[in-house]
Amino acid sequence: MFKSPYRSGLHPATLFRGVRLLAFRMTFIGVPVALLPSMLPAQDDACQVPSTAFLVHTAINGAQNERVRAVYELGKKGEDAQCALMALRSLVNDDPGKLRYYSAVAIVKIEGPHDMSLLPVLQNGLTAHDGGVKYGCAIQLSKYGVAALPYLQSALKEGDGGTRAYACLALGELGENNDEAITILSAVLAEDPSDNVRLAAVKALAHKTTTQAKTALLAATNDPNEQVRRTSERALQSAGLQAREIPFPSGRVALLLASLLIVLLIMGLRMRKQIRNQDRASRSGPEHSP
Repeated sequence: MFKSPYRSGLHPATLFRGVRLLAFRMTFIGVPVALLPSMLPAQDDACQVPSTAFLVHTAINGAQNERVRAVYELGKKGEDAQCALMALRSLVNDDPGKLRYYSAVAIVKIEGPHDMSLLPVLQNGLTAHDGGVKYGCAIQLSKYGVAALPYLQSALKEGDGGTRAYACLALGELGENNDEAITILSAVLAEDPSDNVRLAAVKALAHKTTTQAKTALLAATNDPNEQVRRTSERALQSAGLQAREIPFPSGRVALLLASLLIVLLIMGLRMRKQIRNQDRASRSGPEHSP
């Protein structure tokens, strides 16, 4: 039987891969990887923290899942990962897959919403099939404030239902009471054919305190979708309006007024007929008396 010449019984390449994977796992629980300097390429020397340098190295050279995870962890480090910005920008420009979206999100987390060239990348991320990508891009788009409005409006016009729903999420996070965002959300709530998108618009408007936002939520209490109606009613109640205090939408008011006018008209016609009959009876009475 063949016997391995190595005492451990494992090939050195297998051992190396195992140590590399162990170091990668240890990085995410905060254990330093200073004992593995030979694994870090020269271009990562700018990162003084070994764990950050290892994440940069993995984001560039690792397997696909490892790269995504490394980029995500770099974003979580925030300002402490400034040395990774150059590598992340190279991934945004060169990687055609979802890694470029995660990299764009990580850049905004690290340095803030300063790089305007990331706006179209984040907008495209709203169309991705990965829910994590959609959510991350929506949140980071909202940090750009009014600069993100044209990109979100474009997503609402051109995107599918999922893209439009996440665009509503971003609009809701755009500011406490951004008038332009509230106007866009109100139009979505009134016109969008998708129940899920209208529900997302209601949730985005739920924490707004302006009169325009409350008016849009009041109109949503008459939405054809039950979940949209209930969500808008709960939002109004949490804002201090009890269900009994919620006025009828204008369509119900018109219906009630029309019904009341019809009833009054019928009653008026009946009273008029009774008066005429009484007049006839009083006039014909003396003629037939003995």
